[in-house]
This record gives sequence, structure tokens and C-alpha cells, in this order.
Amino acid sequence: MRQRIRAFLLFEAAAFAAAALVHFGVLVDGYEHREARVAESVIALVLLAGLALSLIRPAWTREAGLAAQGLALLGTLVGVFTIIVGVGPRTAPDIVYHLGIVAVLVWGLVVAARAPAPVLERVRGTAGGTVLGAGATAAWIDLGGFVLAVTTREVPLLPNAVALTAGAGALDRVAPGGAASCSPGRVSLGGLTVVWDPADPPGWDPTVPVAAGAGVGRRGEAVLAALGVRSLRAPPDLVAGLARVGLATAAEPDGAAGIELLLRAVLDRDPDLGAAASGVLLGRGPGLTPEGDDLLAAVAATLTTLGPAAGVAGVSLAGLLAALVPQGAAGDGHAAGGAGRLARRTTALAATLLELAARGQVVEPAGRLLDLSPAGERAWRGALRRLERLGHGSGRAYALGIGSAAWLLAARGGVG
Repeated sequence: MRQRIRAFLLFEAAAFAAAALVHFGVLVDGYEHREARVAESVIALVLLAGLALSLIRPAWTREAGLAAQGLALLGTLVGVFTIIVGVGPRTAPDIVYHLGIVAVLVWGLVVAARAPAPVLERVRGTAGGTVLGAGATAAWIDLGGFVLAVTTREVPLLPNAVALTAGAGALDRVAPGGAASCSPGRVSLGGLTVVWDPADPPGWDPTVPVAAGAGVGRRGEAVLAALGVRSLRAPPDLVAGLARVGLATAAEPDGAAGIELLLRAVLDRDPDLGAAASGVLLGRGPGLTPEGDDLLAAVAATLTTLGPAAGVAGVSLAGLLAALVPQGAAGDGHAAGGAGRLARRTTALAATLLELAARGQVVEPAGRLLDLSPAGERAWRGALRRLERLGHGSGRAYALGIGSAAWLLAARGGVG
């Protein structure tokens, strides 16, 4: 799917570049048009930027395809409007070109929008793996750096999971260290085989919609208040509040210093502070997902989904995310053994969840906390209760991280 998205971006960029050259009079004489060639050149650069981002950050291919092609379609529709009102070029080739490129852009957007969810990306071919761990309600398979979870119905929907309809006990035969295999429509581990229709897979999209408009700060403040954090002033005060409500990392000196760096990075939009915070918090804490990683993931997801509404977008957003979640978090299905800076500094499961969080893909109740729509407003309180029951403190760390980041985004951005 990534290759298809990249192919669309490359073809569209080439088409706009060719159109610009025509309107420059380079390829064909008689069709020169100043405004058209400038617009087409800009759109070609936008599409090439999307292609470059896809190659630099493969995990963002879907988002890059949607953003670049969406902007290109908007610009093209403006061009169509200028033709209609008589300002733009009205030759027959120009009209045919605009109609054709609109169709291609819409097609490319549909392809990008239908890109598979994280799990389906990893089971399009046959792959072997190893069972990292197993419990009553979940098992984890390492597929070359990406960790696939298999969960029972008691566990909230995870962005990297195959969710069973069976309850606790269904994974009793699965033992750590055992072999596992995945193929389209099938996962096998420890004598348990899970199957689905590969042509029509049951699934949900863990990607939280990017928010628009006000409400970022109010949601952050409300989430923190529900968790018992009510003293909201500067980052040091917020760190102290997090410690008072039981966040273990905030209660020890080095961890508290790392969290303060993280919060200041959000408040000041500072990638250097973000990189420093990541250096302190990555791998901090016990378990499959250390608490420091849970906080980083929560903040990364908040920046991705709520940042644009607070003025953090484009290069600024990309810089912050790259600082918090270094490339190679969970591998990309290509790096041997999931090699990457982040994967070497924390657990494979935490690395997987961090990279997905930077794409705005999180556990379902955390996604509700980040959803500022009317439906999200109705659902977030119940989702918070479910999130708090996730793991041994992981869910509560996610909630505190989301609330803190949202409040700080609004405190700097003035968006309420």
C-alpha cells in the first residue's frame, strides 16, 4: 500500500511539473500562462514534499499521501474555478488536464484513506515471529521489531492488536518463547490459530481524527481534574501535581526532571527540550511498557491530534515528534530485528506503541480522550475509567500525559 501511495504522489508531481513547463513555454509554444505555471509549480513541490516525507518517515506514508494530495486537490479546484470565471487558461487541453488530474487526485486520496490499519500492514505476507510474553488476557508476538498483540475481549482495543471475541483463558496454551506465524487472514501461536476473511477483514481504525477549533485546553484541564490534578500553573507545579496523584516517575528526582523537560518542550514548542526529555524518559520504569514510554507516547499522540488546533503543525510538529520518537521506533518491517535507536533503548512493545502514537494511533479509550467532537465530549469520561484499568498503571500514565499536553498546548496557543 505504501508503494501505491508513493506511486500516486510521484505521478501527480510529474503531471503538475509537466503542466508548469507547458505554461512556461518550455515543452510546447502557445500555452504560456504566468499564474497557472506558478500554481502548478507549487503543487508539484507539495506533492514531492509528501513523497520525500514518506521515504524519510515510512510510517507516515498514509498521512503524507492524504495531506499532500488534499492540498493538491484544493489548489486544482481553485484552478478549475478560475477557468470557469474566465481568469485561468481556457484552452481545450487545459480543461481536459484539469478534469483528468482531479480524477487522479481523488483516486489517490481514496487509496491513501483506505490504507490498512497497523496490524493489517504487517500480515499482508507470510512472516514468522516469537512470542515475547503471554498472560490470561494478552500475548505479544515480535515480528521483526513490530510487536503484534493478541488480546481477549476484556482488553480495550489496541492499535497493534488482533482482538479475540473469546474471554480470559483463551490464551492459556500460549507460552513465552514459542514460535508464531502470520499470514493474510491468519495468526498462529502456541497451538492457537486466529483466522479472518483477508478480503474483508474485521477491523477498526485506531487513528484519532485531527482536531479543529477550540476545546483543547478545556479537555486537558477536565481530564487532569478528573484524575485529581487541579493546580495548573507552570510545568514544575504540574509535575508536583502528577506526583501527588501517584505517577511514580514524577515522584523520583531524575524522572521528575525528565517530565518537566517534556512539559516544557510542549509549552515552548522546543524539539531540543523534547530530545532531552526522551533521553531521560525512554525505558524508565519496569514492565513491557515502562511508564516513561507511556508518557512520551501520550504526549506524541496529543501533539499529532490536537497540536494543529493549537498552532503546532507542519515543520514544528514534525520536529517535536522526531525528537520525542526517534525514527526506527518499531522498525518498518524492513530493518533487521527492528533495529533503530528507540528499539535499542526500550522494550519492543513500547517502541511499537510509541511509533504508532506519533501517527495518532492509540488504544481506543485514549483516542476518546483526544476526540473533541460532540461524540467525544459525551464519551471521554467513561473512556477515562476504562483507560485507568489498562495495565499496571499504563492507562493512568497515558491519561495524565494527554491531559497535561493538551492543557499546555492551549496555555501557549491561547485556543481555550
